[in-house]
Amino acid sequence: MRPGEPRFSVVIATLDKHDLLPEALDSVLQQTVDDWEAIVVDDGSPVRVSVPSDPRIHLIRLERNSGPATARNAGVAAARGEVLCFCDDDDRFAARRLEAIAPHVDLAPIVVCWSRYMDQDGEPRHRRLEGDVSEVILDDATPCLGATAIHRDAFEPFDTRWRAIEDVDWWRRVAQRARVTTVASHEYLVRRHDRARNGNSLGERVAENIEYLCTDEDWFDHHRRARAFRLRRIGLMQSALGDRPAARRSFVRSFAARPSARSALHLTRTLARR
Repeated sequence: MRPGEPRFSVVIATLDKHDLLPEALDSVLQQTVDDWEAIVVDDGSPVRVSVPSDPRIHLIRLERNSGPATARNAGVAAARGEVLCFCDDDDRFAARRLEAIAPHVDLAPIVVCWSRYMDQDGEPRHRRLEGDVSEVILDDATPCLGATAIHRDAFEPFDTRWRAIEDVDWWRRVAQRARVTTVASHEYLVRRHDRARNGNSLGERVAENIEYLCTDEDWFDHHRRARAFRLRRIGLMQSALGDRPAARRSFVRSFAARPSARSALHLTRTLARR
């Protein structure tokens, strides 16, 4: 790290969340360590974004909405810190988010903490990812980007063709070349809400997940557990959309890829409903 440069760069891509963005930024301002900068990337919001007058907060404006992958890439390009972090514009950092990972950033190129919903009781447990996770990273839900920190020299740009699964694709690629360590505390807070998500609706997520399985078919052929998990997620989203026949087909394919009690249970539910 060069003198005068922050250790952490927090990239916040935002689109038309003028009421929630201040909370996300306030959670960064309230960090228990000061060695950070925040790069806010306004991804073509109809009304221009404004940020607090703080020399550590920088604003970039993209005139055309280009999606979260493009916005995050722009933020990383402008960042000066040696460790890159992310925060969604509708989520929050816990007060010790950066302090908690600081002792661990020299242990592995990627450090993840755990996340929880803001309104969630108790403290849910997540996977502990350690070392080379390239063979298992998609076997279950990938860590939230907001719960992820990565050394600049290990960063892989987000693939801009994806708007709904850019984080899943990013994790698969970056795990091929960078080791991971986990801080087992809940330092990232996720907001639950039903507001529209630009380019990331349930229908769009289903379509991109299906396309992703086809685009990277060879990889998923060699990672059957990952294929089964992704098909099960697709089936759950199709169920939420009310498309029971499509959900049933996805659960059947999930079970065929790797038989599991979960896939069987979800399949049974699609058969039982009237």
